[in-house]
Amino acid sequence: MITGVGTPTTVLQLGETTTRTVATTETGTKTWSSSNTAVATVNATTGVIIAVAPGTTTISYTSGTSMSNSVSVTVYPAATATSLTYAQLLQMSEVTTALVGAGLSATATNKNFTSGTPGVATVNDTTGQVSAAGAGTSIITYVGKDANGVVIEKGTVTVTVHPQAAVGTVPTVPAPFSVIGWGSAATGYTAPGIGQSIIWSVTNGTGSATLNQSMGAIRGVTAGDVTVTYKIVDNATGIVAYKSTPVIVTIPNTPRVNISAPYIDGGTIPGTYAMSTNVNLTVAIIGENNSTVTFSNPRSNDTSIATATITGPNPSGHVYLNVTKVGPGPAYITFDYTDSNNVTGTMTWTFNFQ
Repeated sequence: MITGVGTPTTVLQLGETTTRTVATTETGTKTWSSSNTAVATVNATTGVIIAVAPGTTTISYTSGTSMSNSVSVTVYPAATATSLTYAQLLQMSEVTTALVGAGLSATATNKNFTSGTPGVATVNDTTGQVSAAGAGTSIITYVGKDANGVVIEKGTVTVTVHPQAAVGTVPTVPAPFSVIGWGSAATGYTAPGIGQSIIWSVTNGTGSATLNQSMGAIRGVTAGDVTVTYKIVDNATGIVAYKSTPVIVTIPNTPRVNISAPYIDGGTIPGTYAMSTNVNLTVAIIGENNSTVTFSNPRSNDTSIATATITGPNPSGHVYLNVTKVGPGPAYITFDYTDSNNVTGTMTWTFNFQ
């Protein structure tokens, strides 16, 4: 009887397990031999088998008492080298997980992944899911076996975990004038450098809003708080260089109107004006879905500088705020506006007269 050849999990395979020891319960002197030494050799005295090439050979012995026995041994070819890939850039506090090994052989029913540096990246030993642990690099090793323990394929990939982004300056993000209006462009943020881009984002909270990527300005949708952040990203690598602290912006609970910057005498408020001014309110303030906005109650904080009236609508449907200069200095002109749901808001503009 021959023993010691092993089980299918200890197969002879080039590049993997290339030696095994064969034994027998027969006592006394034994001489071992291989029927095909081009596939595997065997030490005549010790029974140590050495794989040489893929194929099958018969390992046998003859004892000093003229007893003999044999066993068939298969040598499997070397495993296929495969190039592992992982889908995403890994960066602390940004993208921290990725899947390694997409597209591996379906024949490899027993997959095993290991990380060379778990302090940088850990890996699920069966799924290949990598999780970032710290900045640096780690070599992920993969071995895929079939049901008989034969290594079908294997490979490595170097995973780089990038450090956490630096903290960008806290931006100023103006709230819109009205619940559905646009706010002004953001200011005070860390500007992107050469080869970098800024990406703004808004997260809805008790309120909701949309965002203009080119300016970092927000437009209200519903009243309440929203959170605005930005990050500076390297265009070539996708690495986040800077990331801002979140900024809470409150969308006002005002009439549902769009308010744009009003034009007066060819300029926008604020400005310096030598004469009385006339503002087309129906251009500066428009109701949601172009619904009608009603204007009323114009007033000046200092009638010795300016007075105000509202006229219209004229035959074209326009309503105007007429500001009449009385003397030099700043006058704060306030008026009310009411949307189609009868919700009223107040607007104040400053007029600086020479």
